[in-house]
Amino acid sequence: MTSPAFPSRLPVHPHQLEVQEFDAYALIVDLRDRDAYAEDHVPGAMSVPWTTGTSREMPLAAAEAPVDVPYGLAALIEPLPVDAVLLLYCGRGGLDSSALAASLRTRGLDVDVLPGGWVNYRRWVKAGLEILSQALDLRWVRAAPGGVSQAVVAALGALGEQVLRVSNLLGQRGMPGLSLPGEASPSAAWLESLLVDRLRHCDPSRAVWVDEVLPIGEQPALPPVLHAALARRPAVLVDVPRLARAELLAKHLASAGVPDAVLQDVLRRGGAMVPAGEVSDEASTDTVGALLDYGDRCHALLSPVDAAGRSVVWPLASLLEADLRALGERLIAAGAR
Repeated sequence: MTSPAFPSRLPVHPHQLEVQEFDAYALIVDLRDRDAYAEDHVPGAMSVPWTTGTSREMPLAAAEAPVDVPYGLAALIEPLPVDAVLLLYCGRGGLDSSALAASLRTRGLDVDVLPGGWVNYRRWVKAGLEILSQALDLRWVRAAPGGVSQAVVAALGALGEQVLRVSNLLGQRGMPGLSLPGEASPSAAWLESLLVDRLRHCDPSRAVWVDEVLPIGEQPALPPVLHAALARRPAVLVDVPRLARAELLAKHLASAGVPDAVLQDVLRRGGAMVPAGEVSDEASTDTVGALLDYGDRCHALLSPVDAAGRSVVWPLASLLEADLRALGERLIAAGAR
């Protein structure tokens, strides 16, 4: 089964895979060990660790016979329709996946194998991210951490625009735009896989609006090639009054259910000022204010410097739905000119 890697209007991918449209498969199976799967995998793939000759889940049959199917894989296949197509990949250049695929085909199943296995997939991701960063019309919506950038990008998405919500991919539950100390973040490789999966389905004739996220410690928040592409293009810098930002962050923290004690611990670990007084189950006004101060300092230190004036400031009096929609409409109109 083969299909184009990207829409026809995008340049040819410099590192093609024989199997490229993963959405076409009823089941994608990762045969590597669980640690490798946790580090990175094809989006949507299921983990069924298996290696030819060493499987503990199901012993090998006689040497001349097809290998037996792992119990875990058999359970995943059972509810699938008879015409379902499967994709297998492994970490040994396709050796394990090819052996298992041959066995499944003898049972009447339609099975594809990812040529070259995991190493080939990672080459494809790296090359795809590089070309997509250059080929797509990326528009960076920038703002200090706290949710403003994310709210504007969400409004653009509601207006039918293409959006890339990076803060969601990074799992920034506490403070959108900034991964707080102790917050779980995806590996750099898994983030690359997620980004390519999102971007390769974008229409290159239309803008893709991207929310701003700051680096995680010494690790860049975005892959360098994507960050560089965003920094080269004019950006939207949203300026919102502090009170409106505080209300937005407080609302987000309440919906996320992050206790005040956790937030104060985050501030301490980040070397920020911690409000005095007793903590509560919900974020206090003082804690929200301290988080905004912390985010502003991080933004000033870690955001790209606009020496060339690449960011155009767009004032926004409030973050009410009507105002966000109006700003989104103005941004779309300005981008169309």
